[in-house]
Amino acid sequence: MQIDLSTIDAIDKNNVSLMGRSQTPGMVVGLVQDGKPVFIKGYGVSNINTSMDVNADTVFRIASISKILTAVGVIQLVERKKIDLDGPVDSYLRSFRIRKHDLADPPITIRHLLTHMAGIGELAPLLGYIQPQTFMGVSLKNRSLPSLSKLYRGELRPDRSPGMAWSYANHGYATLGQVIADVSGLSFPKYMQQNIFEPLDMHCSDFVRSEKVTHALATGYWQFMGKFRPVLDVDIITLADGSLFTNASDFAKFLGAISTNGGDIISNQSLGMMMRPQYQLDKHLPAMGLGFQLESRTLWGGNLVASHTGLWLGFHSSMMMAPKHQVGAFAFGNDGRTIALSAASASLRRTLDNDIPSKTPPQVKPRPELWPKLSGIYEPLAGLNSNLRLWLVYRARFKVKEHEGKLMLYSRSGPWQKGVTLRPIDPDNPLVFRAGQQTIVFKRNAQGEIDRFAMRFTELFKQ
Repeated sequence: MQIDLSTIDAIDKNNVSLMGRSQTPGMVVGLVQDGKPVFIKGYGVSNINTSMDVNADTVFRIASISKILTAVGVIQLVERKKIDLDGPVDSYLRSFRIRKHDLADPPITIRHLLTHMAGIGELAPLLGYIQPQTFMGVSLKNRSLPSLSKLYRGELRPDRSPGMAWSYANHGYATLGQVIADVSGLSFPKYMQQNIFEPLDMHCSDFVRSEKVTHALATGYWQFMGKFRPVLDVDIITLADGSLFTNASDFAKFLGAISTNGGDIISNQSLGMMMRPQYQLDKHLPAMGLGFQLESRTLWGGNLVASHTGLWLGFHSSMMMAPKHQVGAFAFGNDGRTIALSAASASLRRTLDNDIPSKTPPQVKPRPELWPKLSGIYEPLAGLNSNLRLWLVYRARFKVKEHEGKLMLYSRSGPWQKGVTLRPIDPDNPLVFRAGQQTIVFKRNAQGEIDRFAMRFTELFKQ
């Protein structure tokens, strides 16, 4: 597949349109094919006060996309037989330990951490957060960062047993960074410098705020009362889960390597292993690989699409790639909204247009006779820390009911508080719906009763 000028022109026009609709201060979008960049362009400004244009050298904070690089670092050590994917994490840690949720639980493994299946939640121990130097897990810039051992008070405590359920865990990836450091004998940033950045000639990337990244660092903004205002610029103590500073020129080299054969940093066989589903609730929903989130093939014409997004104060980022075609797209923005996700997704989809069926999705007739069986109150498994995002966005409680001739889904807060229509989308499975931009799949238990629904990686159970 060759990306032609008309495709690039269409991507550029879409990005200009996105910028106009969102009024984001700045964004950069990149496209790679066969390991090399074929399109990188900046839009808007990196700093409103100076009117400095965004370009390929503008440094962004790409937040949780950092996890992909951390995962690659871990797999490098697996390739070198320094780490066993299914080995207990505590056998590699020297600085702190992970306590079992239940004494009868099996050990938490490296694989559990890579797939967010370790039962570790969103928050570190409270006493670690309220120390002056580690307040809420961040530090004022240009200060020395405390150790994870100090932040965690010597240990992390899961609130679920490993393998029980998926729960996004920044501290799980911070722990992987500590594993890399303890096994390699180097600090985490130094290991990444020597084993990823230097082999790929990424000269303007770092996991800490160094001179390599500060000279061209974009200002992050948030919108308040119709105006963009700079966010508080602080450093992330946990590093490996979300602290990467990079620019489009550098990141295109990394994405080019991992969307082809791994370049000089990882083998093609290991890349294939990382993009093999480890956990998936339904074919209509994404799967979890080793670090990568794997989009549902039903939405991408059967193509494997590996992705990750990142969100930090004043920044949003997204990367997606289709290894079969050796193409990848990414976008970074200096505003906390989701324009980067839209830009990256649209750019990749445009390159795959000839490989994705363009037919109009079939109109699926509602099945009202099923609605009483679907109706009810749904909540996640127990665990406040591992359900924190559900609590913050939706207050972790959902209601399904019929209303005015439609099947509706309600949440206690958030975007579905006033209800969203559940539209059937699969003619072969009447339990698959769209709720806005989300896919919702109802599931049956062993007795054939509908007892839960799934969205992305999470299951909500009927009460």
